[in-house]
Amino acid sequence: MILIWRGWGLLAVVALFPLLASCAGLITVEPMWVFMIAASLSLLLAGAVCVYFGTRWNQPRAEHSFYFVPLQVWGWGYLGAVGLFALLAVVGGVLEEIKPPPGKPDRGRPAPAYLAAAGGVGLVAVGVTAWALVRSARPRSTEETSGTTDDDGFDRQP
Repeated sequence: MILIWRGWGLLAVVALFPLLASCAGLITVEPMWVFMIAASLSLLLAGAVCVYFGTRWNQPRAEHSFYFVPLQVWGWGYLGAVGLFALLAVVGGVLEEIKPPPGKPDRGRPAPAYLAAAGGVGLVAVGVTAWALVRSARPRSTEETSGTTDDDGFDRQP
């Protein structure tokens, strides 16, 4: 397999290692929703890391990409996947509550209301993470940078 990256673009793959570890370690765990929560949290973390460092490192002089796709784009894709998983959990919980499957209930499965609530929490987590990443990536205005910054990182007024 050939991997193509520039700069720190390989971080797009390395950030997925917690996801792969959770898949390998929890795939046989019952109930299955424990695996799904661990995989979603790992993917959320990987997306946040890629977006944060991609927007910080990709400047006009430097490019950090994996397969010619910038690092922050990989991160937004990971966050989009987590949002899709959360949305599917909400829809699945609501549909199962409306029309339960026939047969004996599975005791290892959470109640449909819990499934929908967990998906809603996941959607909120993705939204808050995306908002924080977009806010941290925007350039600061001149009013915010009017002071001088010392070596300790605190702003001092002239």
